[in-house]
Amino acid sequence: MELAYSIAVVIPTYNRKNLLQLLLDQLGRQETGPFSLEIVVIVDGSTDGTLDLLCERYPTVHVVVGSGNWWFTKSVNEGIRYVRHHLTSSHILIMNDDSYVDPDYLRKLVAAHQRGGEGGILGSLSVTYEQPARITFGGTRQTIRWSMQTINYLEPFEPYEPGRYSGLHPTECLNGRGTLVPVPVFDRIGLLDERRFPQYGSDDDLALTAKAAGVPVLISWDAVVYDRVSLTAAGTAYLKPPFAIFIKSFFNLYSINSIHKTIHFYRKHGLPVLWPLSVGLFVVATFRAYLWKYRRLNTAQ
Repeated sequence: MELAYSIAVVIPTYNRKNLLQLLLDQLGRQETGPFSLEIVVIVDGSTDGTLDLLCERYPTVHVVVGSGNWWFTKSVNEGIRYVRHHLTSSHILIMNDDSYVDPDYLRKLVAAHQRGGEGGILGSLSVTYEQPARITFGGTRQTIRWSMQTINYLEPFEPYEPGRYSGLHPTECLNGRGTLVPVPVFDRIGLLDERRFPQYGSDDDLALTAKAAGVPVLISWDAVVYDRVSLTAAGTAYLKPPFAIFIKSFFNLYSINSIHKTIHFYRKHGLPVLWPLSVGLFVVATFRAYLWKYRRLNTAQ
């Protein structure tokens, strides 16, 4: 079998040794296909024995050690830099350390990428690991530039029914979990924007930047990544955090609700004159989600 894809899986991690081990074992049990696999784990300040685990149980995994203050985006970028300098991989797959994938995941992802055009970026359907399974991200039909609101294909947290969702779909946003990128795309548009988006937002920024440069951006509903949504940022509306934590999340540079991140994102991709309005709408929508939209949603495992 011709190996058309040499994939480097880039996985940032911080103090999630047990979950990382599960993901590495899942990647090791993937069904065969027209691809080879290398794994690069970026350990940014972990103190839970992650480095010992990788050394003892996964000697073929490439390890990059961070300063402890890299956060998600710089960790991903350092993983990409490692791949470009030390490996010969044709594609990079960005994964979260707490994700779960079925044995046919990579085979389906590569098949979808081949159908969609080998020069584009491909994302994966995101589904909750917690039961009952719900869809967390299935791509966006459109981004309304004046308000920076997105129109989703699928309603967030609608029940996931295996076999019901299929096919390739253009998207203007990505969520970073299971994103396959040809290495030449980074030569064309640069790496993720770690200055503006150190923790959240760099995945959506990657999608919009690539699209503006003429790079196709698609999402596959056949390739599924299961997310542990209960482990996401503490201020996230659907986790229903205490109100004080929710408020503080707007002023935390590394929060999903970060005003700093949102201002940078809307100034970069929205309409120049209207970005303050867009930020205001974001705050209103986030409060609405917290106070009403997700109040009855059970995200516990």
